[in-house]
Amino acid sequence: AGTGNLIVKVGSKTSTGVKFTVPVDRPKPSLSSISPTSLPAGTTSAELRVVGTSLHSASVVRVDGAGVPTTFVDATLLLASLGSAQVTPGVHKATVYTAPETGAAGGGGESASLEYTVGFPVPAITSISPTSAESASGAVTVTIKGTGFTSSSIVLVDSVNASGTFVDSTTMTVVVNSQEPKNLPIQVSNPSPGGGTSGTVVFNFLEPPVGSVTFITTTTS
Repeated sequence: AGTGNLIVKVGSKTSTGVKFTVPVDRPKPSLSSISPTSLPAGTTSAELRVVGTSLHSASVVRVDGAGVPTTFVDATLLLASLGSAQVTPGVHKATVYTAPETGAAGGGGESASLEYTVGFPVPAITSISPTSAESASGAVTVTIKGTGFTSSSIVLVDSVNASGTFVDSTTMTVVVNSQEPKNLPIQVSNPSPGGGTSGTVVFNFLEPPVGSVTFITTTTS
């Protein structure tokens, strides 16, 4: 904002000066780089260095559209504090927003975005329950315990995507079924960036006990 001193002069008499402020449009910020551009799995917080031009003391870094705590260093550098919401696994977009000066006709605005990524963890299975069931006994819900599970995790049964249900970071479930005795390898997989596939735990569909009878209903027309 610009300032001035208004003085009125009539003949030989001059008034006392009155200071005034003239709003000046703030420039629209521009981004040239951010760092880091990638963060490892398990990150809980981080500082993002935002480099650009026409940055302002009123500028705020936005991540995925939401403002984050921002420290103004100078017209070319901002420091942004990333919390848990900004370091979830996946790709995140960072921009800089400068609000218009109060009373100004326009100015300010939001920069184009730059991306950084946070890696998904590599999942690991520690146990499944149950570990077996009789074949042809119907669908069985298997609870998978482990680490590194996310809402983007999938369960592989015999190397085929069986979807699975995410419960929390240590628990998933999957429904399995078989009409004949067989061993089903179970794995959990996370997508990139980072990510990967867990080791294998085997669920066993067993031969029904000798003397048992299995009823299979069929419909004929």
